[in-house]
Amino acid sequence: MKNKIAFITGVTGHYMLKVLPREMKKIKIARFRNIFGPQGTWTGGKEKAPVAMIRKVCETEEGGEMEVWGDGQQTRSFLYVNECVEAVLRLMNSNFEGPVNIGSNEMVTINELAQMAIDISKKEISIKNLAGDEFFDKYGFKCPTGVRGRNSENSLYKEKIGWEVSQPLVVGMEQTFNWINKLVNSNNIAIALIKPPKNFKIKFIVQDENEHFY
Repeated sequence: MKNKIAFITGVTGHYMLKVLPREMKKIKIARFRNIFGPQGTWTGGKEKAPVAMIRKVCETEEGGEMEVWGDGQQTRSFLYVNECVEAVLRLMNSNFEGPVNIGSNEMVTINELAQMAIDISKKEISIKNLAGDEFFDKYGFKCPTGVRGRNSENSLYKEKIGWEVSQPLVVGMEQTFNWINKLVNSNNIAIALIKPPKNFKIKFIVQDENEHFY
């Protein structure tokens, strides 16, 4: 056990730090902050905000309107998955032990995030912020607000590991856009292939117990 290294993520790490055997001394705990990128959840309401904004842009036609919940002034920071992997590898190859944040210091508002996705698409799309009574009338529940501002504090990682995120958020957004755009387009093609023509009618022939046909 003396040569083993435990790598743990999230809140579980703090608990495991207490219950793991004493002889397992090399324990590294990474606290991931809003990681996003290709091959992740991109629809269904469980996706991260960058992915949700990109999907909405891809699904919105040129000259259309894109809906963003709330006033769009909430602030967040997001880390592209490639940068996250690099950070984990550097953490595992370091002598640092204990918990540390892995995230980005680049903070943006949700509206800025949406506009970034629009700019990448090169479409002319407007942002429609939906909140308050207008939101409730449409969806039947109050608009989720969440924390107004949240950012990742990464000074400990930079101090102990000697590295910090090098790529701006837009680079990860561009890579993720290319992936989601292909998925959205492939879905639209599939729908177009199975969608019947406007004048297409289906005639059902039903036989009742008296052998009458309708």
